[in-house]
Amino acid sequence: MEKRYISIRILAFSLICGLPLLTSCSKDDDADDEQPPQKVTRWECILFGSYPTNEVVSGSFNAVDDYALADGDVITDATLYHQLEQAEWTDYDTEIGGKRYHRLNGAGAVTCSTNREQHYLWTDTESWHYFAYAPIKWRILKISGTKAVILADRMPDTCPFHDKDEDVNWSGSHLLRHRLFVDIK
Repeated sequence: MEKRYISIRILAFSLICGLPLLTSCSKDDDADDEQPPQKVTRWECILFGSYPTNEVVSGSFNAVDDYALADGDVITDATLYHQLEQAEWTDYDTEIGGKRYHRLNGAGAVTCSTNREQHYLWTDTESWHYFAYAPIKWRILKISGTKAVILADRMPDTCPFHDKDEDVNWSGSHLLRHRLFVDIK
């Protein structure tokens, strides 16, 4: 009964703030039709906010290794790409057909590398790359009283677990800044 009450409070918070509805999420990526899943994790999620995550390209894409991509991460559309090249930009953002886009080049990126494994590979620092904004899915990790601790389902930006070479636990990590506390009164 307590879990249902908490879910109703979060749903009310979402509606009051104009946020999309609470959704139930599960993780079972390695499930095989012939094998029953070994473990399934379920959690409550809230979809709110958006971030420029899905890159628009005109042809092939090789800036990120295939294993790190999810469906929708790359939008291959030469016409849209050309429209983005010709668009008027305000503070690196524009809108086409009611959808927001962001442009970024290596010079403006948090980190820029042309040869670093497991990182976005820039071909150069001057060419523009275009990204469509997409909603952010936040996992609800803990609810305590009127506060909820939530964590983005996928990292919105490059952020190491910790920025120094030292032993550190979660509470002292650099990554902690990507955790969000939400008041659910």
